[in-house]
Amino acid sequence: MTPEELYDLYENNISSVINPSMLATIADYGNNVHGFNFINRVLIYIQNKHATSVMSGEAWEIAGRRLNSRPTAIWVIDQILKTTYTDAETGEPIENSDLTLEEIDNAVRLGIFKKSKETIGLKSLPVFSLRDTTVYDSDTYKRYTKHFKTPIKVSGLLGLLSDWFNVQCETLPPKSKSYFDLQTNTLHISNDSIESKIYAIVDAITCQINIDEARDSFISSGGDQECSLAIEGVAKAFIREYIKSIVIPEYFVDEGAFSKVNDFDFSDQNITNYFISIMISAYELAESISGSLRPNTAGFDEVTLRKANQLLNMIEANYEYLRIRGDS
Repeated sequence: MTPEELYDLYENNISSVINPSMLATIADYGNNVHGFNFINRVLIYIQNKHATSVMSGEAWEIAGRRLNSRPTAIWVIDQILKTTYTDAETGEPIENSDLTLEEIDNAVRLGIFKKSKETIGLKSLPVFSLRDTTVYDSDTYKRYTKHFKTPIKVSGLLGLLSDWFNVQCETLPPKSKSYFDLQTNTLHISNDSIESKIYAIVDAITCQINIDEARDSFISSGGDQECSLAIEGVAKAFIREYIKSIVIPEYFVDEGAFSKVNDFDFSDQNITNYFISIMISAYELAESISGSLRPNTAGFDEVTLRKANQLLNMIEANYEYLRIRGDS
């Protein structure tokens, strides 16, 4: 499939597939569908809603599994990158160099050259679900699965809040309820349940995100504030359920947390656009939190795996759609 065909697939199905089941599937870290942006996660759901552990063929090889003889491809959108090198001192581009790739890499590491990448186009990329693969190296695959099953500790989330957002943490007396104080940017943590702690932590996280511009654009286009707050509430619930799934072993994501989406009129393009833009931010934030805190216990080359499965990180789906159509 071409990128244009994938965007047609996305556009023709997005309003019909947004439901509590889809959001619960995407919020469940245990599905092991990682390294994709929200638009590609929707495309995967449209093509195979039951797919788990979706990766490229190369990434499966690194994880200890190989594609079966007739695998069924799931198509996603990837970026075409152009790599350029410049002289770190003069800023002049390095062109027609007689240096080998190894020598150029060494020059980059030493700070002599600067390396940059630019997206110059889009392409479609086939990825494959777990059911289309077979284990060929059981030890490597066991390490791979252990890597994703290792729970994140609440203490790690607290450290991330401090490092990323300068949120202060204070301990409450026993039997108190954990909460976040926006005025002082302080998270007050008690010895209550993990769910209660996560609720307060997600409050602290989402309060750091500035979506005023997106909200203003939605309202100026005819949307109302009550609807915008409801959509933002669903995004907040998404982050909360996602974090529960990476902290609490064997946690079953609650579809009921997303029941509000049934009230949205997705035939209204303004509502759909705002919902998707907010969910893109929520999903990328949740994935960033998980990626920053998850320990490398797998014993395989995680960097290589990530590069093999690295996909386009689109911020605005509509903008990219216009680029493909040649309208901008």
